[in-house]
Formats: sequence, structure tokens, C-alpha cells
Amino acid sequence: MKDAMAVIADSSKHMEDRLLAFDELELLVESIDNANDLKPCNLWRPLLAQFQDPSEDIRVFAAWVTATAIQNNPDATKDWVDANGFEVLEKAVQSETSDKVVAKAVNIVSGWLDGVVDIHIRCTTEDVDYLEKCLAFIVACSLAKPSGGTAPSLKKSVYRELLDVALNPPGDDSEAMDQEVVDQLRSLAA
Repeated sequence: MKDAMAVIADSSKHMEDRLLAFDELELLVESIDNANDLKPCNLWRPLLAQFQDPSEDIRVFAAWVTATAIQNNPDATKDWVDANGFEVLEKAVQSETSDKVVAKAVNIVSGWLDGVVDIHIRCTTEDVDYLEKCLAFIVACSLAKPSGGTAPSLKKSVYRELLDVALNPPGDDSEAMDQEVVDQLRSLAA
């Protein structure tokens, strides 16, 4: 995985070589064990840095590999968050000009949510800061409108469930949640 990332991150390499390395990395992170090794191998940050690459193909692959790594994998998801994955992805969704990249970026959220049987239980097992980041990111993805497209959206029942989580966060501080996030979830759930 380190060898593949070294090729991917080297902009002086031929594009074909970089894309082949990304394809290899994507196959490797399909294994949960390999996906969990992204953190100990210090590969999350260089992977997330590829969201800034000038090449649309590289940015698409960055989102694809990220989605594959965190799909149904709470440990890799936590590592991704710790590597500022939410911030990188939020920026990508809001400022990206490529519909292909936005679609793959939204797959990260979709893949993550698809594996969660009960969103309420999943979200309330984390601390309030993590929960707030999760909800703010989902809202940002839901409100983002790629050029020439429409905003991705979840079922209203999912937004209602997320709103319930936001209104009843874990711990004693029921007002710990950012009011703007709560208001946006109310709007999406209506």
C-alpha cells in the first residue's frame, strides 16, 4: 500500500502509472484489515491530499478509495475522521467542479450510512463533537449542488432520525449541538 501511495502522490509520474497504483490501492483496501492499516502506515493524509490534485481522475480515485476503505468499517471510519476526512470531503463536495468527483464523494457518505442498521445507535455511541461533525457533514452533502446537477439526498425518514439524534445528543448537555445544524436538519426532514 505504501508503494502504491508513493506512486499516486508523485505528480512527476505518468498519469497512467498513478491511476494503476490507485486501482491497486482500491483493491487492497477492499480488505477490512488493509483498510485498517491505512492509519498505521500513515496513508490517510496523503490519500486525502489527492482531493486537491489538478487531475479529475485522481480526485475521483481518491473518493473511490476512501469510500471503499470506510464502507462498513467503523475503525477505518474513525481513522478517516481523525485524519480530518470530514473537512477534506466537505470542502470537496462544496467546491468541486466535477460532477464525477462529487458523485464519488457522496458515495463515501452513502457507503458509510448503508452499513449502519440503526443510525441513532451508531451516532449516540460517539462523543458529541464527533456526532456534530457527522451531522454537519451529512447536511453539507445534502445541501451541496454540483454544477448542472441536483443535491444528493437521503430519505426523509433518515433526516428525521438524524434530527432526533441532534436533539437528543449523548451526555448531559442537550444544547451542545450547533443550532444551525439542527435547523438545517429540520428543513431537510420536513
